[in-house]
Amino acid sequence: MAWIAFLPWLRLKEPAKAGRYELLPYDAKSQTTNPEPVEVIRSLLAPYWQRSDLPGRHSTVLRKDGEILGSDDIADDEVNELFRFAEYLALAGLAERTYFDQEDYWNRDHFRLVVQKFSRPGGNTALVARRRDGNNTLLARPEYFKVIRPHHVGAARVRIDARFLETLLSEPLAATRPGLYDAIVTFNMASTDADYIQENVEVMLTANAFQLALDCKGTKDIQLAQKLAKSFTPSNPVSLLSGRFATRKNQVPKSPTVREVWIRDLYHLRNDLGHGKVTPVYPSIWTLREHLLLAAFAFPLLVKSIFTSMGAYTLGDRDIAGIEAFERLAAAPDLMAWSPAGECTWSQILLEARTELAFKRKAEVIARLFPDDDKSA
Repeated sequence: MAWIAFLPWLRLKEPAKAGRYELLPYDAKSQTTNPEPVEVIRSLLAPYWQRSDLPGRHSTVLRKDGEILGSDDIADDEVNELFRFAEYLALAGLAERTYFDQEDYWNRDHFRLVVQKFSRPGGNTALVARRRDGNNTLLARPEYFKVIRPHHVGAARVRIDARFLETLLSEPLAATRPGLYDAIVTFNMASTDADYIQENVEVMLTANAFQLALDCKGTKDIQLAQKLAKSFTPSNPVSLLSGRFATRKNQVPKSPTVREVWIRDLYHLRNDLGHGKVTPVYPSIWTLREHLLLAAFAFPLLVKSIFTSMGAYTLGDRDIAGIEAFERLAAAPDLMAWSPAGECTWSQILLEARTELAFKRKAEVIARLFPDDDKSA
């Protein structure tokens, strides 16, 4: 029995390669850019539709070790390896998304991976569903088998942070920090945007992801905050007397930095929800949605910072600007506000941080080119 691996809802801007894997954009209407063999792949991907009235066109085929179609049956450990890659791929993609932008936004479900076994293209499809007492298998004829893209999965052209993905795939790294994979999977589970997963569940998963990444499974909130502060450090911390903290003095935990206050607030909110309270009683400084937004932005940067401290990665300017902006974002009185001119607080703060870093880089170049000017000054 042969097999193929593909991501039906992933529309890439360009092909990507990382380690033993290649991501090949597939266009059902263009035979020139499709990977071979075209007809077999078209047949296997045909049931995946954009809408109930619109056949799917764009997707991505996963090629491993130069092979698109496996000629032999695939073993369970090989399937697990493919799905492990998909988790790393999802994080590398989520690290590149943009918030408050209709064009450049995607979620975990854009990276859904399908490993399809087949004896002949166009044949019946076996659908296996989990049950608490085992599995349930249904046989679907090709004329009736159709998978509709979920409405929360848009048609964005997705970008991947290829350098980050290469680092995630590093085997020695996985051996050094095995808990990071669990953290990544947990974070990804909280990043689907699916309406059937409640935000309070996402908050619990998100807080767990930070604890796993920082190796704080059994510690209290203050130790978690201290570890975050060391791993995720801006050059100019924001004052706890400014922004939203000025009106919430009695709520602010006694910690020296905004990022420590934020993670402790998330921790206490998670505990409240995790003890059976569907509606939280804890008076959190940030709303559920604000916590999820800040965490979605911060988690990939935290993982990159951890890798950097291990000598496995070097932060790029976009990463550095993001770390510089985080406390400013967290301290903003209304994180999701839009001005009458159509400008959002989030984008303005990020632009300011990136502009400052760009000026700093130019000053560094000038200082290297004209060192005597600094001495004379």
